[in-house]
This record gives sequence, C-alpha cells and structure tokens, in this order.
Amino acid sequence: MNETIIIVTLETQTALHVGGSGGDEVTDDLLRRDTQGQLFIPGSAIAGPLRAIATRLAPRLGSKPCAALGEDRNQCGCWVCDLFGEVNPQEGDERGGYASSLWVEDAYDSARRHGPTSIRDGVGIDRPSGAAARQGSVKFDLEVLPTGATFEVRITLRSHSDP
Repeated sequence: MNETIIIVTLETQTALHVGGSGGDEVTDDLLRRDTQGQLFIPGSAIAGPLRAIATRLAPRLGSKPCAALGEDRNQCGCWVCDLFGEVNPQEGDERGGYASSLWVEDAYDSARRHGPTSIRDGVGIDRPSGAAARQGSVKFDLEVLPTGATFEVRITLRSHSDP
C-alpha cells in the first residue's frame, strides 16, 4: 500500500462556526471542542465540502458525472467515488462498496494562534417562507472563531496500486 500525506494550513477568511454539542449559560451553540477543551474542525466537515467540489469539477476535467448522486443512487465507479468512497454502497452488488482512499483528519490549532472567540446573534429562518421563524426559535446566538484563525489538517491518500 502506498500513502501520500499532505499537511495543509487552513485560515478562516470570515468568522467560522463549527457547532459543538449544545450551549451553556453564555451561548446557545458552542464551538466544537475535544475532551481537553481544544477547538477543532472535524475531518468530516472538511472532507464533505472537498467531495462536493470534486463532484462538480469532475465532468469539467474529463470524468463522467457521479451517477450515485442521480435518482437511481447506484454505485457509479467515477473517480470521485474511487477517491472518496461510494455514496450508497449496496449489498449483493458484484462490485461491492468500498471506503474512501482519502482520509481527512480532524484539524487542530495546536499553537492556539487564533484570537479569542466571540458570540454572534442569529435569527431563525422559516425555510418555506424565507421569513423569520416564529415562537421560541426566532433569536439565538452562537460562538464563532475570528477571521484569520488557522488550523492544520492532515490528509492521507492511500493507494493499493503498485508504484
């Protein structure tokens, strides 16, 4: 098995909120923290948008569009599914499902270079009407990271092919 490891530094261009597990007496929705209280961005919150970008770019780069995102939701074998894993693996399919060969680890700011977090107000939106939500979900607040916060993420590409 071959592995290629890429370490990337992500920097926020605007304030960022990656939700945790609820709030406290200060805010309704805290940032995601590990058991030691260190802020992090889950690898899945990075891998999902990477897959969405790759899915949109693939046809422009000469690949067939991802059929797994169509109405039949079958496996397609496009290079995006080869890289990120099957969207909807089916038992009994002769190809079988397979996992992602691209692994995105959680992104941490180990040097704690970001500034202090802040609390922002928000207003709930009723999606069908586009207007402010009614009753108890109208106003909320959330903790955000400032512009310029940096996180390091490790991405590993595993290949089973021979060099």
